[in-house]
Amino acid sequence: MKYIASVKFEHLQDIEDRFRAGGIPIYVRPDLVRSNEAAIVPAAIVSRHNLPAHWYRIDVCLDEQHEEAELLFANPDYEVRNRVDVDAFEETMNRLGANRPVSMRPPDRALNWLIGAILLAIVLAVVAAALTAGR
Repeated sequence: MKYIASVKFEHLQDIEDRFRAGGIPIYVRPDLVRSNEAAIVPAAIVSRHNLPAHWYRIDVCLDEQHEEAELLFANPDYEVRNRVDVDAFEETMNRLGANRPVSMRPPDRALNWLIGAILLAIVLAVVAAALTAGR
């Protein structure tokens, strides 16, 4: 994948339609750095509540289409010569599991282990203090 540009949310649907019609598969993801959302709203809140980001990164999925993708991005009337069937490409990627969302959530028991470790450390500190005070 190669980066083309970042676009505002208002222009995203037009860009997706243009590239689909042009036969160039793209990968779209929120550009939290460009929109400064990372500083205002944590990414976990944005993804959990399905809030749209202000900016989106556009990446070309096939490296050999990068040059034409840049031309299509700059000119909506550009005729793509190296077209692919975007639906077939996306179906193959889905079948291979390439488009599964990444879970940033820790395992269910991780919090239990963390709390247990903290409690164990407190107990050991109290026991160590009691043994030291008793001498």
